[in-house]
Amino acid sequence: MKLNELRALIQEAIAEETSNKFSIKDKLNNILFGKDEKGVDGYLSQEWRLKRDITPKERSLRIALIIDQLKNYIKSLEEVANDEETFVKATTNEGFFGPSKKDIADFEAELEALIKDKKLENAPDLEKMKEKVRATAKTSGFKGGKLGYQAAGTNKRTGNKIPPQFYYSTDSTTTGR
Repeated sequence: MKLNELRALIQEAIAEETSNKFSIKDKLNNILFGKDEKGVDGYLSQEWRLKRDITPKERSLRIALIIDQLKNYIKSLEEVANDEETFVKATTNEGFFGPSKKDIADFEAELEALIKDKKLENAPDLEKMKEKVRATAKTSGFKGGKLGYQAAGTNKRTGNKIPPQFYYSTDSTTTGR
């Protein structure tokens, strides 16, 4: 076989697969009613029934069994789809596993109000402080914490200088809960 012929066959196979030329119904009909690669008749085929002396009643029961199994398979596919939908919601920080847009917006509004209240609009490293407190708040899903500001000072025990910073505490003694 020449390289061009091989390339043409591969392109034809790809085109068949992507053109929806073969539907799931066709594939299932082929499996259940047709013959496989070894020439074995399908589980529900008329030929298989005649060769094995299966009664129409038995064939009807087999069809009902296949229908039940397909219904169960459809349910499992729906569960997979729901799991994927849940995953998408979680990775976009919305829904059950992550904070909602409203929670984030409420936190941001509270942070901006605190900045205005403390007159920190021109504070050095303001963006850095905001990012730090956002990261802390994100761990609690932007819920149940108390946002605050600590001015620059000195640690009484060690004597080290403490830079000004925002804090977000979920400690029950701090939040009063």
